Amino acid sequence: MKNYSKNVTNTPQTQPMFGRTDMVKNNAGGYSFQITPQERLARFLLIGSEGGTYYVDEQKLTVENANAIVSLIKTDGKAVVETLVDFATNNKAPKADSTLFVLALATTFGDEETKTAAYAAISKVCRTSTHLFTFLSNVQNLRGWSRGLRNGVGKFYTTKNSDQLAYQLVKYRNRAGFTHRDALRLAHPSSTDKLVNTLFAYATGKATASETANPLVQAFEAAQAKPDTEVLVGLIQEFRLTWEMIPTDKLNEPAVLTALLENMPATALVRNLNRFSGAGMTKGNTATTKTIVKKLSDKEFIKKSGIHPVNVVNAMLTYSQGHGTLGNKTWEVNQNIVDALNDAFYTAIESLTPSGKDILIGVDISGSMQSPVNGMAMTASQIANVLAVTMLKSEKNAEMVWFDTSIKTAAFGRRTSLDEVLKHSPHGGGTDCAQPIVYALNNKRKYDAIVILTDNETWAGRSHGLEILNQYRKSVNKDVKVIEVAMVANGVSNLPNDDKNLLRVVGFDASVTEVIGTYLE
Repeated sequence: MKNYSKNVTNTPQTQPMFGRTDMVKNNAGGYSFQITPQERLARFLLIGSEGGTYYVDEQKLTVENANAIVSLIKTDGKAVVETLVDFATNNKAPKADSTLFVLALATTFGDEETKTAAYAAISKVCRTSTHLFTFLSNVQNLRGWSRGLRNGVGKFYTTKNSDQLAYQLVKYRNRAGFTHRDALRLAHPSSTDKLVNTLFAYATGKATASETANPLVQAFEAAQAKPDTEVLVGLIQEFRLTWEMIPTDKLNEPAVLTALLENMPATALVRNLNRFSGAGMTKGNTATTKTIVKKLSDKEFIKKSGIHPVNVVNAMLTYSQGHGTLGNKTWEVNQNIVDALNDAFYTAIESLTPSGKDILIGVDISGSMQSPVNGMAMTASQIANVLAVTMLKSEKNAEMVWFDTSIKTAAFGRRTSLDEVLKHSPHGGGTDCAQPIVYALNNKRKYDAIVILTDNETWAGRSHGLEILNQYRKSVNKDVKVIEVAMVANGVSNLPNDDKNLLRVVGFDASVTEVIGTYLE
């Protein structure tokens, strides 16, 4: 007798599985499962499309995500806006650009209820004037102005007191072709606070700094007049001026940098480490080095700053290279600062409560994981390995492997530092996301959970991951949980939406390890 069922099982990944109508072709030519619209929104907000991916350029990836998000806005726009507010207020994403773009889409393609909610959300999602200007640049490319938009932009200004407004006016002065003068002339806000109205006049060139009676504005104007260094340092110390308020040609002077460092927030500090090193201020265990290390090692300082852990990793990679990605700037790397960045990362990322479970962590090191992500210096492979080692350090019963078209022994362990992970993340070939499950099945190891960090662009396997997982659940552990950690903003997954023991998360979520830890409980 002929057993025809053999012809419809263990399907190669270049073909859809037999009987599954919910599979789509991914960017690598393999077949995967389409994720939900809400999941795609989250991926885009967290990872963005800047620079594209290995398979898709930035423009195409942006259009694909935008079309999917517009469809979601038209069906449940109010929920989309609520998601934007949640992401912004809880600092979930390393960059705000995607969130601001989606907010502009909501004001353009939403129904009246959605637009009303989006206008009201402007002052919540746009936490700085830089955010506001980026949002307005997106709006300008998508639609015209309306009364609702003017009111929403106006509230960004009128919901701030005079000191808060003055800080915005002198710190974030322009971005994306917009200035405060442009925004205020378009929105025409008015306040019951005379000091606020005078600041509006100052921003639009109708009042002088002295007429505002605001000390910060007056100190800013004094700094812009380029006084001698001693006077400038005094202004910085007395009025807590930030580096954005200082003339550019003064930002490489050691005395100025020392004064700025005292009150420099965490995000600004990690972005400007090269300035201190480039000025020769961190050669050895200098006073500047000690101050930087103390700040980065201060858990309360890092927590209060709200700095995103991915931004700390990106800063570590950039700084430890000793040179910029553009231009010819070089600096001497201080290992004490690198170690302090390592500490800052573990403070910034949400703690993972050890579950004590047996966990297999599979990290995709295939060629498609080597592209830079979201305009940052690091690749998807690097951040995936950082997250894997982070989980490994917390979970004593966890095992880590690498995979491309086969399983590789991971060279990283619990004692591997993050800068070593960033320096030595490996490069592989094709992609078979079923490999970690194949490894578990072949070894007959009863894992409680299998964590796979990947871009989901699978194509090289002889069988789909779901087919191997079904075999594993049948013969080894029927209750095994699978956690898929997405590393790029595409719309596919290796497992279906209806799998009750599947958790999908995004590797750029600040709380990703906490979410994983809770799921494993």
